[in-house]
Amino acid sequence: KPGIRGNTIRYNSAPTGSGIVMVNSFGTVQRNTISYNVGLHNLPEYWSEGGGLACQGGSAPMILNNYIANNQAGIGAGLYTQDSEPAILGNLIVNNSADITSGAMYSVNSSEVFANNTVANNDADVAGAIEFFNSEPVFMNNIIWNNPDPWDKQIKLLGYFVELHVQNSIIENGAATFDGESTPAFTNLIEDDPLFEKMSDGIGASFAGLEGDWWVADTSPCVN
Repeated sequence: KPGIRGNTIRYNSAPTGSGIVMVNSFGTVQRNTISYNVGLHNLPEYWSEGGGLACQGGSAPMILNNYIANNQAGIGAGLYTQDSEPAILGNLIVNNSADITSGAMYSVNSSEVFANNTVANNDADVAGAIEFFNSEPVFMNNIIWNNPDPWDKQIKLLGYFVELHVQNSIIENGAATFDGESTPAFTNLIEDDPLFEKMSDGIGASFAGLEGDWWVADTSPCVN
């Protein structure tokens, strides 16, 4: 099983997975800075997928405690998962930009565990944060904040077979920020400001995400 740990992965380009691409992979991607990677595409003929990382073909990697920032792609500027079961835990996913959909992550036909992540200041034409297309994620303990699309929606559930239960998460505007054909369930959905110490200066890849201080204040609703 491959292990990708402690690297800085920047300024790469590819049609899929400009920073890292995993196909039928069961490795670990941990404590890397994955930033300023750009997907190669020629819209509208074809589009790129996964500016930071792409996970395809039955992969089930561990994606742990990475900085994923300022990447660009057609869809899934931060991450793209297809037909896979990754564990995406404890990552900072900020200031990524998608030309079409899913500034932070696009998931299709996948069953990821998405937990303890901070997703902020990403943007896209549709679903500023995340789009799930017929996926069945485990979604808990995340912060989703300030990732607007033109309709002020952050998360899109595309297709009638998305099974999403949001648990113990802070999501700006709560249930109103979801869009699509499927209906999510909620347990302990919090809409209060997470009180970051200092957010980056703006939304999208033109603002340096890693110049923010993404720790939360002692008075944050994130703190038990």
